[in-house]
Amino acid sequence: MKAVVTSINLEQDADVSHTRRTARLIAKVAGAPARDQIRFATAVSEISRNALQYAKGGVTEFAFDRSAKITRLMARVQDKGGGIAAVETMLRGRHQSHTGLGLGLSGSQKLVDDFDLKTGSGGTVITLGLQLATTKRPEELAVATASALVEASHGSPMEELAEQNRALRDSLAEQQFLLRELHHRTKNNLAIIQSLAIMQARQATTEETQDALSVLTNRIQAFANAHNFLHRAEDVTQVDLQQHLESLTDRLASAMGDHQLTITCKVDAVPVAFDTATELALIV
Repeated sequence: MKAVVTSINLEQDADVSHTRRTARLIAKVAGAPARDQIRFATAVSEISRNALQYAKGGVTEFAFDRSAKITRLMARVQDKGGGIAAVETMLRGRHQSHTGLGLGLSGSQKLVDDFDLKTGSGGTVITLGLQLATTKRPEELAVATASALVEASHGSPMEELAEQNRALRDSLAEQQFLLRELHHRTKNNLAIIQSLAIMQARQATTEETQDALSVLTNRIQAFANAHNFLHRAEDVTQVDLQQHLESLTDRLASAMGDHQLTITCKVDAVPVAFDTATELALIV
């Protein structure tokens, strides 16, 4: 059962901003948490921007739908461009356009609960869905959100800006709390796994088994090292390669002190992605 709320023609940059505000407000009225409001609005605005930039326009339609006992807020972005080439590459996040972006599709797909893409020579249709924890019927939600949209159209820009700032502050505080909790749990789990490997190595009866468990312990430490640097970094997407490898080699040298091992580490202080830092640590 589907109930359409509104649609927005994508003809200029202001329409993309309007689409984001509309997505945010509809999600809010539907009872979605602040974090879900922002991720849905971000995904919808990104896909709408792509339609305007690459297909020279389109239309974004908002609706509520209920199927399989789940109510969803849906955004359907349709354009009449020439279709999207290399869709699978884009969805895997490996494509980069001439503008230096190109991650809109994969990023938007990760932000929403439901994602569907149909593309061809006649255009592209992308549907994004946000699952809602509500028992209200789609028609009820559509009426409530339509009224809220009418009321919001009479509000002042300053009120709208203040509301957006409050939402961003709340979302940032929540994200910081979740990151701290994730770091704490990950650190504890890695420490437990490493301790189990060390205990098993002490009980091993063959030198081959001891060596294998020692390698495993060092690899776990490499993961933990990269994770600690990521947690302390201002930019959580990158790690200082020099600090990361110097710290890792110092730990390795200390762990192998009985072997009189000297490790020399010469590397530039360059930022690298977290995945790259972890892979390099495993090689070391």
